[in-house]
This record gives sequence, C-alpha cells and structure tokens, in this order.
Amino acid sequence: MKSTLTLFIFSVILLISCSCKKSDEAAPPNNTSITNDSLPANDTLNSGMEYWTKTVQNNVTYEEPSGWWTSLNSLAKLGGPVTVSKTTDKHSGNYAVKLESVLWGSDTSSSSLLIPGLLAVGKFITSDPFILQGKPFTSKPLKLQGYFKYNSVNNDSAVIYAKLSKYSDIKGYSDTIAEASFVIKNSISNYQLLDIPFNYYINNLTPDSVSIVFVSSGDGRNFKGQVGSTLYIDDIKFVYSNKKKIKLDF
Repeated sequence: MKSTLTLFIFSVILLISCSCKKSDEAAPPNNTSITNDSLPANDTLNSGMEYWTKTVQNNVTYEEPSGWWTSLNSLAKLGGPVTVSKTTDKHSGNYAVKLESVLWGSDTSSSSLLIPGLLAVGKFITSDPFILQGKPFTSKPLKLQGYFKYNSVNNDSAVIYAKLSKYSDIKGYSDTIAEASFVIKNSISNYQLLDIPFNYYINNLTPDSVSIVFVSSGDGRNFKGQVGSTLYIDDIKFVYSNKKKIKLDF
C-alpha cells in the first residue's frame, strides 16, 4: 500500500508547480465532521492565520487554516502524519501556522517517506489524487508580504512560492502571468519580514487565479528533506503600492 501512497503523494506535490483548470470541489464523506471558525467575509485569505477548520473522520482529527488554505494533513485519514498545525508562537494576534517535515513510517524502514509541512491555496482530496490549485483572483499585486521564521535541520531549506495565472480555453492550460519565490536557507529564530516582489512576464493579461505555496523542505516533492525542519508563517498579505498605505485585496 505504501508504494501506491508514494505515487499518490508525489502526484499531489507535483501539481503544486502545474497550471490546471479548476473543477468543482468534492463533498466530504458522510462520516466526516467539519467545524469552521467564523472567517470574516473580507479576509478569505485568512491573512493572520487566526481562523482554523477542524476535521473529524472516524478516529482522525486534524486542523488547517480556514479560508483558501489546504495542506497534506488529509493524509492522516490514510495513517499519515499531521505536518501543519496551529501554534501560539506567532508574530501577532493569537496564532500562526507551523509547517514541519515529518517521517511517515519507522526510521529503519526502507518504505518510510519524508512528508514535508506543506500549506497551499487550493483543495486537497484524498479520495481523488488531485489538488485544485489556485483560487479566483483578478488583481495584480506588486509583492507578497508576511512574517516567517525557520528551524533548518542539517542545512535543509524551505520554499515560498506564489503565482498569478490565466486559463486559456484555446491552449487548454493556464499562462503564468507573474511569479514570486523565496528560498530560506538558514535557521531564523525570530520572525522576519517576508517581502517578495512579483516578477511579471505578461503585462497585458489580467489573472483569473492565484496560487501560494509554503513548504518546510524545499525538495519535499521528491520526499527529500530533514525530519524536524520547521517553518512558521504569519500575517500574509498582498501589497499593491510602495506607499505607506497598503491596500489589501483578497
């Protein structure tokens, strides 16, 4: 079974870098209980990571940030580890999100997998190996900002990535309009400002979707990284002006 799960997880992580036309979200199984915090209508991004969704299915319970976010925590339904969690070790407010690389299986087992802490804009469905990548979005921000800190184990690195895209019916895939990316190579014990400019490739197109991904081990898509590498993220937002007044558009 683990070999099947290996292919399944790889396909999920691989889709982070793909541009796919979005489909309708599947309804949760009948034996699943989902409890959402009351997310403000003007903050679908859940920028401060203050609001969380608890999922209970059979004997499995896990939480994820509410709003646009999804994670690999759904693997807990298949016996996998929880790699994204709520923490009071925050930059501001009550909570931040903690992403930790965890080993799935015994340290001595050749079939063990390194599962990275992964948080993305989209929807992760374990019954169908497909992540609905991105959310509707029609603005052109200058930057992605937020606060982060990182515990790097054995020179591991974390990755932050965002993409603006527009789907083409003629081509059958999405054009990448702009990207923002950042690699964290060292341990950072105190929260620091994340300030990543978007690099625009196509200026005459308006995006129809946005994707954002945080990964605690940069080569997690190949199940490589270091157990215990931990990324903390808080206060994420888009910046539209270099002036002191910052406009947010979620």
